Amino acid sequence: MTLRKGQQYRLDPDALQQVLAEHGVAALVTVGKTCNTTFAPNRLDQVLSTSRNADGAVYLTINPAAIPSGAELSIGYYPNGTSFALIEAGLPLHCVSQPPGAGGGARPRPVGSD
Repeated sequence: MTLRKGQQYRLDPDALQQVLAEHGVAALVTVGKTCNTTFAPNRLDQVLSTSRNADGAVYLTINPAAIPSGAELSIGYYPNGTSFALIEAGLPLHCVSQPPGAGGGARPRPVGSD
């Protein structure tokens, strides 16, 4: 599944969660916070990739098959960017209201900015 940043990428959070589910991606989409779990599955770099076309358009590709069994994608929207993490389904969530690149030790990995 591929989304163009700045258009499809910034869908309404509920709409994005629905589109992801339609493509087999279990996800938690939040605004103004990023959530993770005590146990964070590895392989985020296999789940997400970005590419830039010659015209400058940036695309985010999500590979649902790379999401480990029992894991979900956590997406946190902020005005200046988006943060991604893998979370273990069913474990308690730990959420932070810190935008990408703001420091403070948030574990989710920021991926670009819009």
